[in-house]
Amino acid sequence: MALSSRPRSFRVSVCQRRGRTALALDRAIGDTYCHMNPRAKPPANPPVRRFPVRDEDALKELALRYLARFPCTAAKLRKHLGAKMRDAVLAGEAPQSAMRAWVDGVIARLEHVQLVDDDLYSEHRASTLHRRGRSTRFIRRDLEQRGAAPDAVVHAIDVLAADVPDSDLVAAIHLAEKKRLGPFGKSDTRKEHRQRHLAALARAGFSFAIARSVIDAHDADAARGLVRTD
Repeated sequence: MALSSRPRSFRVSVCQRRGRTALALDRAIGDTYCHMNPRAKPPANPPVRRFPVRDEDALKELALRYLARFPCTAAKLRKHLGAKMRDAVLAGEAPQSAMRAWVDGVIARLEHVQLVDDDLYSEHRASTLHRRGRSTRFIRRDLEQRGAAPDAVVHAIDVLAADVPDSDLVAAIHLAEKKRLGPFGKSDTRKEHRQRHLAALARAGFSFAIARSVIDAHDADAARGLVRTD
């Protein structure tokens, strides 16, 4: 029977085993629409939740669980905790008036003990992406999309530039070696694929000058020798 023709109060239970997320929707379809309306009243008989949020300490425990799996910026953690608080309000566990105060309180407590630190997170993320052959432009965009504070993004880029001179050139060489571009690829098809290899580095955020110097290097040793050692 089609979804639109089923009764309003039918119940759905979906279980994805083998480590996948178990999803149990044991409420009427009309009640599930409450998630889309922040002014909606919680259901009369809400289901028992595994990690109820009845006070700020319980929300902090959820934050610690999340950070243990996904280190993130303060903005991303705030978004995650906001979603948990909305669920708690709809389940009747917490008052709606406490949503902002509890989230702000947890973020402040975690920042105080440096479990949430945009500067440290951005430094680590920038270093990791650079080792993967990512350009400064790519790293900046990635940090901004993850909600890092503007000052933290600038700080991370400055630290990377201080730690690794010619950081974009080093990253471009690493990416070319990883993808077998230019002098790191097959010599018999190198001239034929030159434009495609240049485009690959350009799409990765490297300037044309850097891309050309790497792709047009005589051989792999010459490409690696482009990096200053002094």
